[in-house]
Amino acid sequence: MGHLSTMYWVGMKEGDVHQNISSPGWAKHAWSSFFAPFNAGATVLVHDYARFSAQRSLEVLSRCGVSTLCAPPTVWRMLIVDELGPKPLPSTIW
Repeated sequence: MGHLSTMYWVGMKEGDVHQNISSPGWAKHAWSSFFAPFNAGATVLVHDYARFSAQRSLEVLSRCGVSTLCAPPTVWRMLIVDELGPKPLPSTIW
């Protein structure tokens, strides 16, 4: 039941590309990297890196078409505050 609730909590469905950014020593790694994607029929993306970089992770998410992401709050904060490129001019914001 726990694995199904993880699948629904993340919003994973068949055909999704899922990435979980957590260390293999944590139970969350198993729940969100193996059991929930297996139940959903989703693909798991593994991005091997020595040190987390928000910019590099954003590039991988975009290039690989990641549709669901599971990450700890620290990673979300780093992704939000990272420079995402030039901001649109005020006249182009709708």
